[in-house]
Amino acid sequence: MTSKRASKDWATVRLTALDMMALELGSEEFVIRSHGEAKRITAGEAVLRKSLETALKGSPHAQRQMLECIRRAETKHQFMLDEEITYWRDYRAKAWRAISAAKQSGNAEPVFFPHPDDIDIDTRAGVTINGPVNEAEMKACEVTSRSVLAWLYQDALERRLDAKGHCDGFKAGDPYSIALLVNEGLPRRLKRSGDDIIAIRMQLARRPKRELLKETKAAWKSAGQAFSRGGRVLPPERMRQLLEGLAQLSRQRQACADDPRRVNSVVEEVMDIILPQTGRQ
Repeated sequence: MTSKRASKDWATVRLTALDMMALELGSEEFVIRSHGEAKRITAGEAVLRKSLETALKGSPHAQRQMLECIRRAETKHQFMLDEEITYWRDYRAKAWRAISAAKQSGNAEPVFFPHPDDIDIDTRAGVTINGPVNEAEMKACEVTSRSVLAWLYQDALERRLDAKGHCDGFKAGDPYSIALLVNEGLPRRLKRSGDDIIAIRMQLARRPKRELLKETKAAWKSAGQAFSRGGRVLPPERMRQLLEGLAQLSRQRQACADDPRRVNSVVEEVMDIILPQTGRQ
């Protein structure tokens, strides 16, 4: 899954009445024409653009003003960045200590949202959270993880039905390729490793057909999908066409790519497209 910026209400940053008025006036919008096209910009942007234009023409006064404006903005940004990093470093360290203490004492691992392993700190870019930040997002990720296992079961079942006992490579659009695709959509900590997927695939290849029929249906049920016993998905060629549509859908959702629930939503939409008229009940 992709990541999201961490945020916190920094009590050390205050806005004065003058700051509030400046923000209100600066946010007023105007329509200008740029390169023959109408464009809406704020008053603040208009003033800065004009100041920059004057500075670039060689005005020493405008140049000093622009440099001072940039310097103040950079100073405030760095201050807030340092505050953010300090907060999340402390949070991560305390969470790791609590988890370590629980393991040493044999107690259940405490639950943290976000989990400390999901917190990435960069002194330049700030803090990003690469994982669920609440229980609802965690449940969505768990459903997606179970769907990865269901696709691996489906892969094993279809190979058995086609009398292919060995674990060969994948073809775009087959159940194995979809398992890999869905797995890539999970947050880093919750993603199955390549070795784990290969081990599961090899274990399933040795399952008797009767067990595969029963366990595949159960795996789909665990992933929230009603799938008939022995049902198949669409042929690889048709699946490839549908996956191209999925790729386009995913690109359209890049604006919310930091939301783990998006992954489960995409999986649901794919299932709605792929499984009708196949084995879905």
